[in-house]
Amino acid sequence: MTGNLWMAYGVLGFFIILWMGNGYYWSTKVKTEDDFALAGRNVGFAMGTGTVIATWITANTILTAPEQAFTKGVYGIIGYSLVGISVVFFAPLAQRIKDVMPKGVTSGEFFRLRYGKTTWSIYFVLSVAYLFAFLVTQSMGAGLVLAAVFGLPYNFGMVTITLVCV
Repeated sequence: MTGNLWMAYGVLGFFIILWMGNGYYWSTKVKTEDDFALAGRNVGFAMGTGTVIATWITANTILTAPEQAFTKGVYGIIGYSLVGISVVFFAPLAQRIKDVMPKGVTSGEFFRLRYGKTTWSIYFVLSVAYLFAFLVTQSMGAGLVLAAVFGLPYNFGMVTITLVCV
Protein backbone atom coordinates (compact mmCIF):
# COMPACT_ATOMS: atom_id res chain seq x y z
CA MET A 1 0.00 0.00 0.00
CA THR A 2 1.43 3.38 -0.94
CA GLY A 3 2.02 6.22 1.50
CA ASN A 4 -0.72 8.30 -0.13
CA LEU A 5 -3.25 5.53 0.41
CA TRP A 6 -2.29 5.26 4.08
CA MET A 7 -2.74 9.03 4.37
CA ALA A 8 -6.18 8.70 2.74
CA TYR A 9 -7.22 6.06 5.27
CA GLY A 10 -5.86 8.28 8.05
CA VAL A 11 -7.85 11.31 6.86
CA LEU A 12 -10.98 9.18 6.53
CA GLY A 13 -10.42 7.73 10.03
CA PHE A 14 -9.92 11.22 11.46
CA PHE A 15 -13.17 12.46 9.96
CA ILE A 16 -15.03 9.36 11.16
CA ILE A 17 -13.82 9.95 14.72
CA LEU A 18 -14.63 13.67 14.46
CA TRP A 19 -18.11 12.95 13.02
CA MET A 20 -19.00 10.31 15.62
CA GLY A 21 -17.54 12.35 18.49
CA ASN A 22 -19.53 15.38 17.42
CA GLY A 23 -22.68 13.25 17.16
CA TYR A 24 -22.12 11.79 20.61
CA TYR A 25 -21.47 15.22 22.14
CA TRP A 26 -24.67 16.71 20.73
CA SER A 27 -26.69 13.61 21.60
CA THR A 28 -25.95 14.24 25.28
CA LYS A 29 -27.79 17.58 24.95
CA VAL A 30 -31.01 15.96 23.68
CA LYS A 31 -33.67 15.70 26.37
CA THR A 32 -36.99 16.01 24.50
CA GLU A 33 -38.49 15.27 21.09
CA ASP A 34 -38.19 18.96 20.22
CA ASP A 35 -34.49 18.88 21.11
CA PHE A 36 -34.00 15.96 18.73
CA ALA A 37 -36.13 17.03 15.79
CA LEU A 38 -35.97 20.81 16.05
CA ALA A 39 -32.89 21.68 18.13
CA GLY A 40 -35.17 22.74 20.96
CA ARG A 41 -36.95 25.16 18.62
CA ASN A 42 -34.02 27.49 19.12
CA VAL A 43 -32.47 27.78 15.66
CA GLY A 44 -31.64 31.22 14.35
CA PHE A 45 -31.78 32.43 10.78
CA ALA A 46 -28.12 31.62 10.00
CA MET A 47 -28.27 28.07 11.42
CA GLY A 48 -31.64 27.45 9.78
CA THR A 49 -30.33 28.62 6.42
CA GLY A 50 -27.20 26.50 6.84
CA THR A 51 -29.35 23.47 7.64
CA VAL A 52 -31.48 23.94 4.53
CA ILE A 53 -28.37 24.32 2.38
CA ALA A 54 -26.73 21.25 3.94
CA THR A 55 -29.91 19.27 3.36
CA TRP A 56 -30.31 20.34 -0.26
CA ILE A 57 -26.68 20.28 -1.42
CA THR A 58 -26.02 16.59 -1.43
CA ALA A 59 -24.07 14.07 -3.44
CA ASN A 60 -26.98 14.08 -5.88
CA THR A 61 -26.46 17.79 -6.47
CA ILE A 62 -22.69 17.63 -6.60
CA LEU A 63 -22.68 14.77 -9.07
CA THR A 64 -25.80 15.50 -11.13
CA ALA A 65 -25.31 19.22 -11.78
CA PRO A 66 -22.01 18.74 -13.65
CA GLU A 67 -23.45 15.76 -15.53
CA GLN A 68 -26.41 17.85 -16.68
CA ALA A 69 -24.07 20.66 -17.75
CA PHE A 70 -21.86 18.21 -19.64
CA THR A 71 -24.65 16.35 -21.43
CA LYS A 72 -27.11 19.21 -22.03
CA GLY A 73 -24.91 22.31 -21.93
CA VAL A 74 -26.32 25.60 -20.69
CA TYR A 75 -29.87 24.22 -20.74
CA GLY A 76 -28.82 21.51 -18.30
CA ILE A 77 -27.39 24.10 -15.92
CA ILE A 78 -30.46 26.32 -16.12
CA GLY A 79 -32.89 23.41 -15.81
CA TYR A 80 -31.11 21.92 -12.83
CA SER A 81 -30.77 25.25 -11.03
CA LEU A 82 -34.47 26.04 -11.46
CA VAL A 83 -35.26 23.23 -9.03
CA GLY A 84 -34.28 25.67 -6.26
CA ILE A 85 -37.35 27.77 -7.08
CA SER A 86 -39.41 25.13 -5.27
CA VAL A 87 -38.13 26.66 -2.02
CA VAL A 88 -39.86 29.91 -2.96
CA PHE A 89 -43.11 28.03 -3.58
CA PHE A 90 -42.77 26.11 -0.31
CA ALA A 91 -42.35 29.22 1.87
CA PRO A 92 -46.09 30.11 2.04
CA LEU A 93 -46.95 26.46 2.71
CA ALA A 94 -44.39 26.34 5.52
CA GLN A 95 -46.01 29.37 7.17
CA ARG A 96 -49.46 27.76 6.80
CA ILE A 97 -48.20 24.52 8.38
CA LYS A 98 -46.73 26.52 11.27
CA ASP A 99 -50.07 28.32 11.75
CA VAL A 100 -52.07 25.07 11.67
CA MET A 101 -49.62 23.12 13.87
CA PRO A 102 -47.63 25.55 16.04
CA LYS A 103 -46.17 22.66 18.07
CA GLY A 104 -45.91 20.24 15.13
CA VAL A 105 -42.65 18.38 14.63
CA THR A 106 -42.77 16.40 11.38
CA SER A 107 -44.38 16.55 7.97
CA GLY A 108 -45.80 13.07 8.65
CA GLU A 109 -47.57 14.44 11.70
CA PHE A 110 -49.09 17.15 9.52
CA PHE A 111 -50.36 14.55 7.02
CA ARG A 112 -51.82 12.39 9.82
CA LEU A 113 -53.63 15.30 11.46
CA ARG A 114 -54.80 16.88 8.22
CA TYR A 115 -55.68 13.86 6.07
CA GLY A 116 -56.13 10.91 8.43
CA LYS A 117 -54.29 7.73 9.25
CA THR A 118 -54.78 6.01 5.88
CA THR A 119 -53.18 8.88 3.97
CA TRP A 120 -50.44 9.06 6.60
CA SER A 121 -49.72 5.35 6.05
CA ILE A 122 -49.25 5.92 2.31
CA TYR A 123 -47.10 8.97 3.04
CA PHE A 124 -45.00 6.93 5.46
CA VAL A 125 -44.36 4.11 2.97
CA LEU A 126 -43.42 6.60 0.24
CA SER A 127 -41.14 8.49 2.67
CA VAL A 128 -39.29 5.33 3.68
CA ALA A 129 -38.82 4.36 0.02
CA TYR A 130 -37.54 7.85 -0.79
CA LEU A 131 -35.18 7.92 2.20
CA PHE A 132 -33.78 4.50 1.32
CA ALA A 133 -33.12 5.62 -2.27
CA PHE A 134 -31.62 8.86 -0.94
CA LEU A 135 -29.29 6.94 1.39
CA VAL A 136 -28.15 4.72 -1.47
CA THR A 137 -27.42 7.66 -3.79
CA GLN A 138 -25.60 9.51 -1.00
CA SER A 139 -23.50 6.41 -0.34
CA MET A 140 -22.71 6.07 -4.04
CA GLY A 141 -21.70 9.73 -4.17
CA ALA A 142 -19.45 9.33 -1.14
CA GLY A 143 -17.82 6.27 -2.69
CA LEU A 144 -17.20 8.15 -5.93
CA VAL A 145 -15.77 11.21 -4.18
CA LEU A 146 -13.48 9.14 -1.93
CA ALA A 147 -12.29 7.16 -4.95
CA ALA A 148 -11.65 10.29 -7.03
CA VAL A 149 -10.02 12.40 -4.31
CA PHE A 150 -8.17 9.83 -2.21
CA GLY A 151 -7.93 6.79 -4.47
CA LEU A 152 -9.83 4.62 -1.98
CA PRO A 153 -11.78 1.67 -3.39
CA TYR A 154 -15.30 2.73 -4.35
CA ASN A 155 -17.04 -0.11 -2.46
CA PHE A 156 -14.99 0.54 0.68
CA GLY A 157 -15.86 4.25 0.66
CA MET A 158 -19.52 3.61 0.00
CA VAL A 159 -19.94 1.05 2.76
CA THR A 160 -17.80 2.96 5.29
CA ILE A 161 -19.67 6.24 4.87
CA THR A 162 -23.03 4.44 5.03
CA LEU A 163 -22.10 2.69 8.29
CA VAL A 164 -20.80 5.89 9.88
CA CYS A 165 -23.88 7.90 8.90
CA VAL A 166 -26.39 5.25 9.89
